[in-house]
This record gives sequence, C-alpha cells and structure tokens, in this order.
Amino acid sequence: MSDVAEGLPPGSVSIEYEPSVEEGVAAVRRQLWRVGNTRKQMVIAVVLLLAGAIILAFGGQISAFGWVGIGGGLLILLSYALLYTVVARRGAEQAVENSGPKIMDFSDEGVHIQTKDRETNIRWTAYSEVTETQEMYVLSHGKRFFTFVPKRAFCSSSDEEAFRVLAERHIASKSSPV
Repeated sequence: MSDVAEGLPPGSVSIEYEPSVEEGVAAVRRQLWRVGNTRKQMVIAVVLLLAGAIILAFGGQISAFGWVGIGGGLLILLSYALLYTVVARRGAEQAVENSGPKIMDFSDEGVHIQTKDRETNIRWTAYSEVTETQEMYVLSHGKRFFTFVPKRAFCSSSDEEAFRVLAERHIASKSSPV
C-alpha cells in the first residue's frame, strides 16, 4: 500500500496482510496477561504453594491443610498453563481461519477492518490502550477484546509512523506511550 491509500484522507494509513496463527497466539496471550485477575491469581497460586509446603514441613497434625494449599496452587497454575497454551492457540487458529486476508484503514475517524466476509468500523474512543511489542501493536478495547496490527504489514516506515501518530493522538491520553 502507499502512504495514503486511495480514498483515504492525508495522514491515514491502509495496510493489507494475511494474519498468522503465531501472531494471533502472541496477541491473545498478551491480552490474557493484561486482564487484571491473571496476575493476582498467579500470586495467590504461589502463596498457596508456599503455605502448603510450610504447613507440610512444620504442621504436624494439620498436614492435610498443606496438601489442600499445594493442590489449590497447582490447580490454578495448571489451569493458566492450559489457557495460555491450548485455548490461546485454538482461539487464534479459529480467528485466522475465519478472517483470511485482512485490510485495515486507520484515519482520524477510527479503524476500518475488512476481511473476506466482514467489514467493521471501530471508533478510536472504543480503544482504551495501545501497546507496542517487537512484532505488533495491540489496541485494546474492553478487558477481553483487542485488535492486533503486525508491524510487518506496514509497507514503509512512514506508514508505521503515520499509524503511531494516529494512535498517540487518539489513544495515548488513556494509556502508556506507544
């Protein structure tokens, strides 16, 4: 694409790419970690494991509570391991399979997303945060929804810079800098 796609106003950016499963998995995992309860539950799991181990080591007759603590901690950790591996991959595979090639237009109006069977317009006000990783930008809207934008989809550094300017102008006041 060019810096200004046909029909888009100056300062707008259009990208076209085929989403990959690995990008989808990375975006899903990042979003799962972003949801507030994940970190809290990891701390709870570690505390349960440690408390269970201490009770088993020094508890004498209350060692059953130690096993309950260890079991609870392991259950939480295993459920998140399953969530981060199997569930994230299946969700990303389904999303990639269902979308096919993706065209995204970014302008002051918002984000226009076109896939093989769907068109969506999302206003910038719907996004609460933008995060940049080495491979992509993740635009979060709500706790569980997001739009990921692979850096490889930008045809030029000026396209990526125009996207960054738009994201900073419309989302940066609500999140950390891009």
